[in-house]
Amino acid sequence: MERQGADDIAGFRPPVDFEGEVDAAPQRHVFGSYRFNVSFVDPWTPQDAQNAAAHGGLVLRLGEDEFLIAGKGIVVTFETVAGDERAGVESAWEGRFEAGRWIPGRRLNGDQTHQGRHIRLPPDQFGVQRVRLYRY
Repeated sequence: MERQGADDIAGFRPPVDFEGEVDAAPQRHVFGSYRFNVSFVDPWTPQDAQNAAAHGGLVLRLGEDEFLIAGKGIVVTFETVAGDERAGVESAWEGRFEAGRWIPGRRLNGDQTHQGRHIRLPPDQFGVQRVRLYRY
């Protein structure tokens, strides 16, 4: 609640018009020195097995380089706002919250983060990842 209304939190969901057409175009948001690009189409799941209208997520900035990303059916990539550096995933942990405390699960490696290039939350299940980024 303390971060509500601040620039430290943003939600992402593809808009659906009155005819039921889904605009699955990627969305962007700036958190500090990073630009997040959120895609609602999972490239590793067949198109006919996806319902982009049910995809979406929430990003919470915990610090300059640390974030919580929750949701399903999204792929998040990162770039620096200045553009003179690149951004990568330093670490990503699956986890959950119990009684308000973060409980880390497994640490994700290069297979899950595409060698530090993205965070993926598959369309078939809700997930939460604690992510630390770096600039190079």
